[in-house]
Amino acid sequence: SGRSESHAVHPGAGRPSLFVLPVGPVPPNPLELVEGSRFAALLAMVAATFDHVIVDTPAFSHGMDGAVIAAACRRALVVVRRHRTPMNGVQDLLATLSRSPTEVAGVVLNDF
Repeated sequence: SGRSESHAVHPGAGRPSLFVLPVGPVPPNPLELVEGSRFAALLAMVAATFDHVIVDTPAFSHGMDGAVIAAACRRALVVVRRHRTPMNGVQDLLATLSRSPTEVAGVVLNDF
C-alpha cells in the first residue's frame, strides 16, 4: 500500500537464513492491493532475492484474498486443520485453484 518503511524485510530471530516481511496494518482495500501491479512487483523482487518465498494468506473461508494471492504466486500449498477444516471446504478450494493459473504443490494436514 506504500505505507510501510523502506526496509520492511527483517531477519528472523535466531534463523540467519530466514527473513520476514510482516503484514503490517490492514489496509482499507486489501484485495485491490494484491490484484495490483505493486504486489506483482513485490513478488518478483522477493523471488529474485531469495531462494524460497512463502506467502501466508487468510483462510479460504474468509474470502477470495488467498485464492488471488495463490494465483499471483502461481503455486499453493494447501494447509488444512485436522478435525476442523470441513472436507467440502477443501474440495471447494481445490476446485477454485484448478480453475486458476495456480499449481497445487501439495496438501498439509496440520494439528495431529
